[in-house]
Amino acid sequence: MSRFSVRGRTLVFRFFIALAATIPPQSDEPFYAEKTQPAKWLIAKQHDWMSRLPDELLVSSLSIPGTHDSCAYGSKVGIAGAFARTQWWSLEDQLKAGVRFLDIRCRQVQDKFTIHHGQVYLGQDFAEVRNICESFLNENPSECLVMNVQREYKTVGDANFGEVFASYIEGEHAKYWETQMHNPKLGEARGKILLLSRNNELDERLSTKLRWSQVSIANDWNGPEFDAKWRGALDNMSLARKPEEQGPWFLTFTSATSLPFKTPGTYATILNERLFDWMGANPHGPIGLTAIDYPGNELIDRIIQSNFEKKSPSGSHEESPR
Repeated sequence: MSRFSVRGRTLVFRFFIALAATIPPQSDEPFYAEKTQPAKWLIAKQHDWMSRLPDELLVSSLSIPGTHDSCAYGSKVGIAGAFARTQWWSLEDQLKAGVRFLDIRCRQVQDKFTIHHGQVYLGQDFAEVRNICESFLNENPSECLVMNVQREYKTVGDANFGEVFASYIEGEHAKYWETQMHNPKLGEARGKILLLSRNNELDERLSTKLRWSQVSIANDWNGPEFDAKWRGALDNMSLARKPEEQGPWFLTFTSATSLPFKTPGTYATILNERLFDWMGANPHGPIGLTAIDYPGNELIDRIIQSNFEKKSPSGSHEESPR
């Protein structure tokens, strides 16, 4: 056998080993979503969880479960598979399960936005995302959403990114979108989508008041070691419980990737478990916005329930009346 053919077979073998490593681990753990739909009990319990909170609370003072690359789910990622997938649940199901922070990545194609994860087209455009969110709020007016909007897979200049976005939220859609309040009370935000802008031209066009640069963010996504990633996330969530030190907005990404051997699913099985355990041991106080890959039913439930926990006189915790 020639040296070339041996080398060729070795490369092919390594390729398939690497490919196998990108498949998200399947798990029945409460912190990792391995099913294509959330549990019925979670939807029944938390589809309108904000309705149980008083109007005077600041939205920034809440623990808000969210998803990273919210539209990179299921078969929509195409042949990219586990390289690009970050969720199993559809956008509609995420909202029904209690997710209230969405991470939406838009590629501008002339006067339209298509939804991407990097170079991967996710089979949707922004109109579809907008309509899903507005429909959910129409059916659940007690809720509010926070949406990060940023440019993804940039192929043209930013010259009219803001103008194109504005065209999506004009007219009958305008009542659902809030761009002019930096830190609203929940009563002011119910039924609305609070825009978190990550685009300078968008800021200029809409005079947005809630901007990426104004938020305390933990987002070490490119190949971090598990321990380092967790320390960064934990530091930011701990700061969220002391907003007088920095804030008032906090956003913690538990997501990361390190191709070809550590995919979003690989990180999620480790980081989601650590978050789940930490929330169980430390249920008191807000952690701000979270952006999670493959969040499991009980992880979402635990984050939401932290909004209803209070310390008892003995120092233990008890659930506040709903």
